[in-house]
Amino acid sequence: MVAAAPNGVLVFGTGRDSQLKQLLWLDRAGKPLASPGPVLRQSGVALSPGDRRIAVDRFGTPFQVWLEEMTSNGLIGSNELRLTNEPLGGTAPVWSPDGKMLAFTGSDGNLYRKGASGSGKEELLLKTGSRKTASDWSRDGRFLFYTEVGAETQGDIWVLPNPLGPAGESKPYPFLQTAADESQAQLSPDGRWVAYASNESGISEIYVRPFPTGEGRWKVSIKQSREPRWRGDGKELFYLEDEDYPDTNLMVLPVTSGTNGSFSPGAPLMLFKRSLRIRVQDENAFQYAASADGQRFLVLAKPDVQETIHVLTNWTQQLEKKK
Repeated sequence: MVAAAPNGVLVFGTGRDSQLKQLLWLDRAGKPLASPGPVLRQSGVALSPGDRRIAVDRFGTPFQVWLEEMTSNGLIGSNELRLTNEPLGGTAPVWSPDGKMLAFTGSDGNLYRKGASGSGKEELLLKTGSRKTASDWSRDGRFLFYTEVGAETQGDIWVLPNPLGPAGESKPYPFLQTAADESQAQLSPDGRWVAYASNESGISEIYVRPFPTGEGRWKVSIKQSREPRWRGDGKELFYLEDEDYPDTNLMVLPVTSGTNGSFSPGAPLMLFKRSLRIRVQDENAFQYAASADGQRFLVLAKPDVQETIHVLTNWTQQLEKKK
């Protein structure tokens, strides 16, 4: 931002880089639990089983997936490992249920997997003519959920069976394929329900469908919402509500799942408000992750820095002297 004012005064500001984020642990009231991680250009975070390791997208050409090990007091950024490499790169990482493998999208738009140790080469899981981004891995390891953007159907939710089996041999099938944009699929820990974001009403909202049939659905959000996440025992569903952007509400929804196949959601409640950037839903770049017990949240937060303003006086006279 640059502006000229009367009397030889020039005002300009450095502005903010909207991609600069830092990882931060918050409690259910939105209060920080530890020092934030370093400020970096990053987007999309996934928490490993056991809540000990973090996978995060970092901007570059191409994007890269980095892994971080948390210390005992929750500090972030002390031990880093880059999972992906040039020229393929990677984005939208998803952890396997045993924490030993990650699935991700390469810069070519196809699905890959690689060991969480960072050693070895990436293995091609699925190659098609459309871009695909993984969103969740079932707790029993049998299914990998991903979003594929169709030419006429926008985003669709697909399932890749046996993602831990021989690479490239499994045949995927669509779970939800309509004219609306569906993405960000998250399977409940008991494997019975899929929560996802859809714009079928005209705005993005959160829905739940039974798995594997997909028949019937419940709309569980009230306002424009995105990024569902289950608590580790499936008794709560979290999501982001974009009520007054850039402020974002982290919502919690109590869930009761009956033995007769019923799904009974409670009333959603707001836990806290935080400014979290809206990403393209089909990218499955989640801006937060919930701990297994649902008591902590790892968020990609904007750093608490203000725009820098500089004021130069008599700048026109300085220019005249140089002529």
